[in-house]
Amino acid sequence: MSNTYLKTILDWAQKNPYNTIIQVWYDGILITQDAVDNTQKLINQAISDSSLTAPIIFRDVRSLPFVEQNPHIFESKLDVYFRADLLRLIVSLHDIVEGTSYSMYADLDMPPITYEEIYDQETLETLEKFGIILTKDPSAGSSGFENNFHIISHHNNNILEAIQFVVIEVNVERAKNLLRKSVSLDQNPLFRQMVFSSYRDMFKYFYYLEGYYEKIEVTEENEDAEQEPTGELYSKEIHGLAPFTYRYYDVDPRLKYHKGKGRPLPYPKKGMIFFYPVKIINMPRAKSQYTN
Repeated sequence: MSNTYLKTILDWAQKNPYNTIIQVWYDGILITQDAVDNTQKLINQAISDSSLTAPIIFRDVRSLPFVEQNPHIFESKLDVYFRADLLRLIVSLHDIVEGTSYSMYADLDMPPITYEEIYDQETLETLEKFGIILTKDPSAGSSGFENNFHIISHHNNNILEAIQFVVIEVNVERAKNLLRKSVSLDQNPLFRQMVFSSYRDMFKYFYYLEGYYEKIEVTEENEDAEQEPTGELYSKEIHGLAPFTYRYYDVDPRLKYHKGKGRPLPYPKKGMIFFYPVKIINMPRAKSQYTN
C-alpha cells in the first residue's frame, strides 16, 4: 500500500504544493476508523519534512449531505462501478457548492502531474466555457471520452444542473427502483455502466440549456423496442426525470413513466457541432468509456 497508493497520493501533493488540497475519499461503512487514522499518520509522517507539499486529508463519503440523504443507494450490494461513478460527481459538485473554484478528480492509477499541466491555458479556456473537462479517449477520434479524470469548475451553472439532474438524480431513481424490485444488481453489466452511460444525455441536456437545440421532443418505445416521437415537447416541470431513462431500469413514480417511454429526441440548430470538452491525459485506459 505504501509503495503504490500512498506514494501516488504523496506525489500528487508534492507536484501541486500551492492553492491545492488533496482529498482522499473513502467509504466509512467499509473501513474502520483505526485504519483511517493509521493511514493519516503515515501520510503526516511522510510530509512532515517537506514545506512544499499540499495538505492531504482523508474524507468519508458518508459525510456528504447527499449521501446522508440517500444512504441505501451506496450499499455494497450495488455494483462498485455504479457507486464510484456516481460518487466522483457528487464529490465534485459538493466542492463547487462549498466555494471551490476547481474540483479535479483522478483515479489512483493516474500518474501525478503538476498544477501547470492540469491547468494549462487551453484547459482553463475550456472550463470557462463548458465548466467541465474529461479524459480524451485517443482511440475514439474526436468524439470519445472517459471518466477516470475530470475537472469541474464554477463557471457554468448549466453543466452543474445537467450533472445533478441527468446523472445524479436519474441514477439515484434507477437504484431505488432496482432495490425495490430486488433485482440481482451485482451481476447486471448494464447497470454497472449506467452512470457513465448517462454522460451522453447529460451533454444533450447541457446543450439544451445552452440554447443549442431548437427543441427536445419526447419519444416512447413501440412494440419493436424502437423509439418513436410523440410530438410532445420536453418540459422539466411536466416530464421531470422521465425522458432520461433506459427501458425497464427506470420508473418515475410521480408520473408513472415506465419502460422506454419518454426518451429525449433533440433537434440541433442548423450548423451546430456536438462537442465534448476533453483533455489528453497520460493514464491507464478506463474500464468504461463513451464513444459517440
